[in-house]
Formats: sequence, structure tokens, C-alpha cells
Amino acid sequence: MKNRIVQVVLLLVFAFAATANASIAYGAVSVFSGNPAAKRGGLLAYEFYEPTSINPISYKETGSTEVLEKWVFESLTESDGVSGDLIPRLAKSWELSKDGKRYTFHLNERARWCDGQPVTSEDVKFSFDVFSMNGANAPFRKQKIRDFEKLEVEGPNQISFYAKEPLFSNFEFVASTLILPKHLYFQTDPKKLGKNQYTRAPQGSGPYYVEKWEKGRHMILRRNPNYWGSILPQNTYAYNFDKIMIKYIRDPQMAFEMLKKGDLDYMPVRIGNTQIWKQTQIAPQFVKGDVRAIAVNNRIQQGYGFIGFNLKSSLFADKRVRKALAMAVDREELIRKTLNGMAVIPVGPLYSVNNSTGKFVPVKYDPKGAAAELAALGWKDSDGDYILEKDGKKFQFTILVPNARIEKELLFIQSYWKKIGVDVQIKILEFSTWQQLQNERKFDAVANGKNRTFYERNVDPKGEWHSSSIAPGLSNYYSFSDPKVDTLIEKGRMEMDSHKRKNLFSEVNDIVSEEYVQFQYSESKYTMFTLNAKIEPAMWQGNPWLPYSFGEKYWYRSRL
Repeated sequence: MKNRIVQVVLLLVFAFAATANASIAYGAVSVFSGNPAAKRGGLLAYEFYEPTSINPISYKETGSTEVLEKWVFESLTESDGVSGDLIPRLAKSWELSKDGKRYTFHLNERARWCDGQPVTSEDVKFSFDVFSMNGANAPFRKQKIRDFEKLEVEGPNQISFYAKEPLFSNFEFVASTLILPKHLYFQTDPKKLGKNQYTRAPQGSGPYYVEKWEKGRHMILRRNPNYWGSILPQNTYAYNFDKIMIKYIRDPQMAFEMLKKGDLDYMPVRIGNTQIWKQTQIAPQFVKGDVRAIAVNNRIQQGYGFIGFNLKSSLFADKRVRKALAMAVDREELIRKTLNGMAVIPVGPLYSVNNSTGKFVPVKYDPKGAAAELAALGWKDSDGDYILEKDGKKFQFTILVPNARIEKELLFIQSYWKKIGVDVQIKILEFSTWQQLQNERKFDAVANGKNRTFYERNVDPKGEWHSSSIAPGLSNYYSFSDPKVDTLIEKGRMEMDSHKRKNLFSEVNDIVSEEYVQFQYSESKYTMFTLNAKIEPAMWQGNPWLPYSFGEKYWYRSRL
């Protein structure tokens, strides 16, 4: 199944190790399972982003994804934490037609909702039909469902999707979309559809349900007493906690103090919180081993920091100008001084450094070469104010930023550009304002941190880099256009073989990177988190993480 989605036949071949995490054969795929020594019960308390909504129809934030996709709902398939391959979940098997346009899924007859009712193909159909209903505020999913001609229920446990085109992303969309219980979420009143008790306290078919959400404080999840999925091989010795509490703490330092006191079991350390990571090296709780600091370097696609240029601006219309700006910044020094060395220089927007197979090599730090390039293009300091000008226009622009987290890095970049006569202002805005200006293309440059697509196989550059996405409201914010890139993207999206597709998209990555439309200055080297020593992580080849996951579903409390 690595190169082509084929029929998956459910084979239960159990091969548990006596005292360690085990793998189970699931058709042709090796499926990771939990530790037979795992204790069941207790509480897991951790810090995370607070969402504004946990409506499973319209969710889009990191905080809501954390709750809904990880703990409460299920999709037709899921990704194995070791291989990254798709394996059965609500669907026990599926077929793809030869023309790549029809996907038929066979549901597991034992699948049940939180209230004990069976999961049926009518639920699956509703879970996609809902995006076209009035009151469903889900623009991305609404757009994706338009790629399908029809959905056909072919029995209580069988459903087929008919796509207009054989695009790989269509299958991924169907396979990964959360399936909702129709009897709880169906409403003819748009207002009720958008907001009812089950959009505020969701219940699905997953291992937990939302019991309570106290905004500004925490969310409490309780074990689903009717959870059916324990029969699946990948869920053996998984979902061990009776209760999960997600705490919402705005101040990272306050969260860190709670972790040291034992009020939190787990805390992710974001790339910008380098001071906290430094503290883990000296804090007594870490030195004694009561809390562990873990830096993960796995196959998960890492995020990056960037400045994106508006190519409609006369300042940035010439690629040589954009490249000169990249040459003027010492990214190695920036990473060392602002990110504690916990990052690397990116090699493009589509793939992490660890996963990249392209040919692009970022330019080296060369301020003299950058200054010479700009001078050759006619940029001179004619009036002695240390700011370059050309045709009576100063080389001045503003970078719009949606939060203060990356301000330190941007101040470094500002100082580098000042040395070559480029005057930059940094303007921090509320996220909604920043997003609106970006969508309307009303900017010189924008800066932010950006997450890449989680799995390599899911990379689809059309939204950000195809010329058809330049229109306001779509995601080609920079107005980048290249006929060869368009052709490669269109060909790649029709390619179902993930390895062949990556070869095509790697060429896209090389071309876009060479254009320096985005100045990418850092990419997370690690995913970092801290963990109470009483919480046992999922172990794989001596590491407390899996190649494609932290393995949180397998964690357990060693002392209840």
C-alpha cells in the first residue's frame, strides 16, 4: 500500500512483546501497538492552545484539532505512527477504481457512537453533505466537496465517492475527514446546525468525549464507555487514561512552573520559547529526573519562519532583489542567537530538511555580494541618509506580523537589512486584521510561522503556488505565477503514486525556492516537549516517540 492505494484486507495477526511496545501485522502493513505493561486509569493533564470553537463541522484551529481529531472523533482511516501508511479505522477496507475516480469504503460493523448507536454509511454521507448545508462555516471543506460528483450509500456499511478528477488529494480528503453522528448533528435550521449542544460539547465514536469546557481555564475529556475501537490492533494498550484535562495558560513561564510543581504532566515547548528550553537544563526537577525534556527529530514535517513578499509591489518584482535580501541575512547567527540553535535553514516551503530530496541550496550569507547586486540594479544612497533609493523611491517597506512571538527574529533581520541600506518597519497586528490584509493583498511583506503538511504524502502546492490561486481570498498571497510550476502541480495532483508525485513536487519546491518569494529564515530542528517522569511514553528503537507521532495514545501513568 506504500505506492498505491489498494484494497486493504483486515488480518488480525497478534504478535505482542512481553514487556515492550509491539508491532502487529495488519495486511501488508506493520502496525504499532502499545505496551502490554501499560496501566489503565488516572489523569493526563497538559497545556495547549485554547480554541475559539470546537464545532466539528467548522473547526480549523490548532486547539480544536487537538481535541477533535486526537481524542473525540474518528475518520475512515488513520496513519500508523511508525510507517506513516494509511490503516483501517472506521473503514475496515476500501477499493480504488482503475480510473482513480471512485473510492468504495466498507465500514467496520462493530463501530459505535458514544451513545452506543452503530456507525453507518448514512453517517458518513451526512459528514460530507453537511459542508454544503446552510449554516456550515467550513470554506475549505465546502470547496473540497465540490470536487465530487456524488456520494452513494450502497448498504448500511458501504459507501462510494465519485470524484470529478482522479486527484490524490481527493482520496486523502475522504479518508481523513471526521465522521459525525447524523442523529446528533443533523439540523434543518442553519442556526442550530452552526451551534447546538453537540458543537459545544462534542461526542463522536472516539475514545473520549468532551465533558466540560471552562473557557480561559481548561477542557475536561472523559473516557467513552462505549468505545468500540479497542478491538483494532493499533489501539491495543492505547487510550489508557480515564480523564484528560487540557489546561489553557497564556503565559508559557507560568505553565512551566506548574509543570515543575506537578500540576501539569506534559507541556509542548514551542520553537520561540528558547528560554524555557534553557531552563530545562538546570531546573532541579529536570536534573533529578522528575520531569524529562525531550527533543524529537522524526519524520513529521516541521514548521518554518518566513517573510513573504508581495510580487505586485515594484520593490519586489525583480527576483534579484529578493535574492539579495536573502544574501544579506546571516541565518546561522540568527538561529544561534534567537532560537538557541534549535533550528536549521529551510530548503523550501514544501518539505522539511529531513524529508527533502530536491536540488535547491539556500544562498550563503554575503552582505557585500547583496549590496553589489542591489547597486547593479540601480539602488544607490544618493543623499547620504544610509537608505538606498532608485528613481526617486526609497527602499523602505513594512512587514506585517500577526503576533509578537517572532519579533525577536524579525528585529535581527531588520538590523541586517539596515546594514545594506534597506529600511524596514515591523508592524504587529491582531491576527484577524493581519489575515484580512493578507487576503486582500494589501501588504508589502508579511511574516509568520507556518506549519507544513504533516505527512509528505499529503503535500499539495496548488493552494499556495498555482497561478489559479492568486485571486483575493485564495492562498497564493504573493501573486506568484510560473507556467512550468502550474504544469508540474497539475501533473502531480493526478499522480496517485506518492513517490512519483514527490519527484514532481520536489521540482516545484526547487523552482519556488529559487525565486525567493518567501525568505525562509528558520525551520524547527526538533519538536520539543516536557513530560512528567510518572508518564510512560511510547518507545520506538530507544526513543520516546514514533517516526510519525509522539505516540500520546499509548502513554500511561506508571503510578496511579
